[in-house]
Order: sequence, then structure tokens, then C-alpha cells
Amino acid sequence: MRIRDWRLSFHAAQRMVEMGLTASDVELVLVDWDNRYEQSKYGPGRVMYQRGGVAVATAEVEGEDKVIVSVLWNKKEQWER
Repeated sequence: MRIRDWRLSFHAAQRMVEMGLTASDVELVLVDWDNRYEQSKYGPGRVMYQRGGVAVATAEVEGEDKVIVSVLWNKKEQWER
């Protein structure tokens, strides 16, 4: 499954179901984010998008598909900066 330019990982799809989020909810975070930052601690090209109470972790490596790695609640203790 794809959401715009991002391919949805199996894990991210599972998290969306667990959290009761739709593809439209995740798309909104990716296109109209409140906060966006790189998170190299978790690998190359890792970017976190945040909007309201939802955060979307992506892998955006040049020359490769952009991937939604995970979807989580936007809580400080779940994802370190």
C-alpha cells in the first residue's frame, strides 16, 4: 500500500490498525506537519513527522522508495530526539 510518495511498511500498517488511524490520518501528518526533523540515531534517512497527537517515522534514502516505518502517538518518551 502507498500513501502519496511513501510505501507503507507492514509494521506501520499494523500500528495504524491498532491505533484506529486511516490512511488519510497518516497522509495529513506527512503533508501538513507541525514538526519535522531527522533522526539519524535509528538509521540513514530517518525522518520524523509530527502533527497533533500523531507521529510518523519514515526512511527517506535518496534513490530508494520513501517508506513509512512506523506510526505512533506523539509522546516524548516513545521517540527520542
